[in-house]
Amino acid sequence: MALVVIIYGQTATFQFLRYDDHAYVLDNPMVRQGLGVAGALWALTSFDAANWHPITWLSHMLDVTLFGLDPGAHHLVNMAWHLGNAWLLLAAMVGMTGARWPSLVVALLFAVHPLHVESVAWIAERKDLVSTFWGLAGILAYCRYARQPRLVRYGAVAACHALSLMAKPMLVTLPLLLLVLDYWPLQRHLKPARAGVPRPWELVAEKLPLLVLSAASALVTILAQYRGGAVESLAIVPIGLRAANAALSYWHYIADTLWPAGLAVFYPLDLDLSPAKGVMAGTALAVAGIAAFRKRHGRPWLWAGWLWYLIALVPVIGLVQVGAQARADRYTYLPLVGVFLIVAWEGQGLWRRHAPARPLLVGLGTVAVLVLTLAAHHQTGFWKDGVSVFTRAVTVTGDNAFAHNNLGLSLADKGDLSRAIVHYRQALAINPVLAQAHNNLGLALKRSGDLPLAMDHFRLALSLRPDLAHVHVNLGLALGETARSDEAIGHLRQALALAPRLAQAHHGLAMVLADMGGWHEALPHFQAAVDAAGHDTRYRLHLGNALMQVGRLEQAVDQFIGALEGSPENTEVLNNLGVALARSNRVQQARACFQRVLDLDPANPDAKRNLDRVDRLQRGQSGSADYR
Repeated sequence: MALVVIIYGQTATFQFLRYDDHAYVLDNPMVRQGLGVAGALWALTSFDAANWHPITWLSHMLDVTLFGLDPGAHHLVNMAWHLGNAWLLLAAMVGMTGARWPSLVVALLFAVHPLHVESVAWIAERKDLVSTFWGLAGILAYCRYARQPRLVRYGAVAACHALSLMAKPMLVTLPLLLLVLDYWPLQRHLKPARAGVPRPWELVAEKLPLLVLSAASALVTILAQYRGGAVESLAIVPIGLRAANAALSYWHYIADTLWPAGLAVFYPLDLDLSPAKGVMAGTALAVAGIAAFRKRHGRPWLWAGWLWYLIALVPVIGLVQVGAQARADRYTYLPLVGVFLIVAWEGQGLWRRHAPARPLLVGLGTVAVLVLTLAAHHQTGFWKDGVSVFTRAVTVTGDNAFAHNNLGLSLADKGDLSRAIVHYRQALAINPVLAQAHNNLGLALKRSGDLPLAMDHFRLALSLRPDLAHVHVNLGLALGETARSDEAIGHLRQALALAPRLAQAHHGLAMVLADMGGWHEALPHFQAAVDAAGHDTRYRLHLGNALMQVGRLEQAVDQFIGALEGSPENTEVLNNLGVALARSNRVQQARACFQRVLDLDPANPDAKRNLDRVDRLQRGQSGSADYR
């Protein structure tokens, strides 16, 4: 526990990343509302983030309910889940083997290994932690069931498996992993079979209900990822390349386990990977498996640990290619338990066979754990913000267009547009068909004042990916700024055809229509933007303005008050609330709003003018009632 706190306690000062954290928490209107009936129903039915993982959504909603949008608190909750996983793993290993010290070694390596930093230090990867928690709880429940099979105990295993799959479908392999545990350390295959029932078939049949849960989860996941556009086509990443990369990735993970240096948030897929390398890696996997199998009678943990490692990685090894990465550190979170199991029980064997060398073994083991702890602490430090984590990726990997693009995004968020533009251009130099980099470069150029060149890049992005709704929004807004309203409306409507609930598209379309004087036509789109984005101050302000324009003053007041909940010192909202109140003849309340604006911004000309008009009205003097 102390080592985990030493490694991850620093995350209390870390920020949200511009890499899924916004989609999972910061910019997700349903999550930002916290726990509630509407949020729970959305979590159960949503394919957002190209996944179906309601338990993960509910976990993030609970964090928002408890801690708001404080990133440090969200990070520390991740640390708590990781601690819980380490304890569950320790309890499960002790329960299955009765061997306390080797079990402690497995849990200790799991707790401090640098390959696990990504799963813990990245808020959006909460799904990995929660899924593993329920998977390990299921294994612990299975230990009790294996000792004394009962329906209620099997039900506990199935319930934990379902919860794990509803957090992340990583553990679709759990029924197979339980068969590995049946072999060792539970050794259920050696127990006398009931009359007329072959024990191996009984063990397999026992897992069928769990396999049904896994199959259902896999189907839903594939559907969600295809709908979300996350799955690469065979034309882009052919099956031969996928198989070769998968075989090599197994060995990359082993190498990184033994020497965890040069770790990064993203490893680009080598599209020119030699098939021969894949064949060599696959052959080596087979040779290692055969060697472990031949030792199974005297050292069964070799075969069990190797099988665990191979099987647990199957869902994320890349045969179904999701995204453009070759591999990811987070994928090793549970699979490495198999490797740690081999290390621990081989260490126990050395301890028993070489008594004089025991002090040396203790010393080497202690040094190894301390080195891993220091390495994990160092690696965790790179996750403090987007600039740091993607600078690290650019530094330790080659030709990483994804990392350059995301580093540009992080720099742009900090207002460093010149450096952001440099990294967007580097990303495009590596991968000229990266649509997101064209879009992000367009946004940076637009903010820098080069609107024509920005629109060129938006158009290039759409020529590569016409299905990107947010790029249609960006081009539509840019066209609106150049008074090309008809073209702007066309792109914004196309964005809504692709993503009917996209708040930015509704808001952008409403703004263009409002600029053309079409307030009545704009009003439902302002309302849709607020409905989709929740309590966004800007959207509520503009909806309130539209309601004032069409004479619905009381509703406008409600929207301005709602906008102030998220930004109580926003002078524009306060002034417009005062205008709506004044036009509703609620003069005293209007005066208080204008005075509050002047308390915050004494030079505000609109508030001065409006306050003067209210005072004239209260004194019975004539004058313009044109508040603004």
